[in-house]
Amino acid sequence: LKEDLEAKGNADTKLIERINKKSALLFSIKKELNQLESNLLSTARTIVSIQNRALSKHILEAIRLFESGKNREADAILRVFISSDIPKEIENYLLSKEVMENRKASLISELKGREIFAKNVLTIFDNPDRFDEADRAYAEALKIAKSIELNNSDLMTLYDDYNDFLWRNARYKTALTVAEEWLHVSLEKNGTNHEVTAKCYMRLGVVYHKEGLDSIALDYYLKSLTIRRERLGEWHTDTAACYNNIGNVYLRLKEFEKALENHEKSVEILQHVLGHQHYETAVGRIRYSHGSRDQKR
Repeated sequence: LKEDLEAKGNADTKLIERINKKSALLFSIKKELNQLESNLLSTARTIVSIQNRALSKHILEAIRLFESGKNREADAILRVFISSDIPKEIENYLLSKEVMENRKASLISELKGREIFAKNVLTIFDNPDRFDEADRAYAEALKIAKSIELNNSDLMTLYDDYNDFLWRNARYKTALTVAEEWLHVSLEKNGTNHEVTAKCYMRLGVVYHKEGLDSIALDYYLKSLTIRRERLGEWHTDTAACYNNIGNVYLRLKEFEKALENHEKSVEILQHVLGHQHYETAVGRIRYSHGSRDQKR
């Protein structure tokens, strides 16, 4: 526009001055924009490079500013608080991380080996005297699992297998200890209303019932039943198992009416889910008949 005016001989000094100012301002804005883009790229690279580090409050503040568009402020913080040896720190971190991941993989492999040994040693050697070897293998596997923070599903399965192993071999005191620890971990990781938590309550009830502590056993069975009815529904074999175990407690307490009521409910569910000819249904009917016979006495 300025050149056109001058070419036409219509130069207006004031107009040209305004044009010059606008041009200078435009140039300044473009220069500032380029600097901002450069800072933005630099800040982004810096933030990406430190993502694997433990972030300080200063870095977190820089990220917050960066994400809100305040790139200059973010860049200023990074220049002050990020030292020049970050690449070396990151390299050391990644190396350490690789070593730890390899160690974790090795420990998981060892854990699986101990678990397999524990599951099979008594069967392979057909010698109950080797129980202690299997017990140690399970205990070591559990220790490794906790040290490497094994994923929740596998950890719950390991607790389940270990507790079942102890129960089947009549090591009730140890089974109780493991079941209580399992319950604590399940409550922390899964919450109060979870099927694994219900299973923990069930296992504790079984051990306490075996030890003759029927009131405690009943309390755990009822907790398990509450969760299973809500999570699995009334018509489920696990719910039936709760009713059956509750009936067993009442039977030993000589509260025959309550025992019959719960055994009958268990049989009703099994017949509905599995059918009248299923083995578990037949066993349930036998328990019911025993309770009915005891009541008549």
